[in-house]
Amino acid sequence: MELTEKPDSRRRILDAAIAEFAARGYEAASTNRICQQAEISKGLLFHYYQNKKKLFCEVVKQCVEDMERAEQPVCDGGLCTAHQVEEFFRRQLNFFADHFHHYSIIEDFISGTSAVCWPGENKLRENLMRKKSERFRSYLNHCPLRPGTDREVALELMLSATEQLQRKYLDKIRRHPESVKNVLTGFRDEYEKVLGILLNGMIAPSATGVEEDIHAACRN
Repeated sequence: MELTEKPDSRRRILDAAIAEFAARGYEAASTNRICQQAEISKGLLFHYYQNKKKLFCEVVKQCVEDMERAEQPVCDGGLCTAHQVEEFFRRQLNFFADHFHHYSIIEDFISGTSAVCWPGENKLRENLMRKKSERFRSYLNHCPLRPGTDREVALELMLSATEQLQRKYLDKIRRHPESVKNVLTGFRDEYEKVLGILLNGMIAPSATGVEEDIHAACRN
């Protein structure tokens, strides 16, 4: 094993660490396996990252940075149309399809299930969630909503529905990696249907008073 540093040593370490942490979790991950995969010495690994915890922190930051680079630019001037919101999540899905280890690490990080804490962790998580919601918020802020509709509730519904669709189609990609193109087309089609339902509502107003009956039932 060579002891000298190469220009791409840091990136090779991070790529190997991303795969190791995603596959085994923080506790079971081995720095020895990371060094073997990256083809560097253990001394060089700890020269860069001091310890396993600091390496894991850098892995999370790198995963977020890689994902955000793949998503940009989507919205122009801070204003997102419905098409641009869909494009943002399509790019994210496409990125995760090619970088499934990133998805595992970012999902664990967002959910707070990671066994590691470090200074700045909460701020990074909050910024990540804020950026995800900003696309929908920008779009909804320029849409006339039905009277009585809470914009924050609408925002949460749209985010939740989109994230569920992402998980559904990423699971399809994991099980059928040879069909990525068809899966992404399916995501786009179903996304448009779901978004249409959320924006237009499921119950058509009618003279029978169905809408009023629903509101009454909700109040009771």
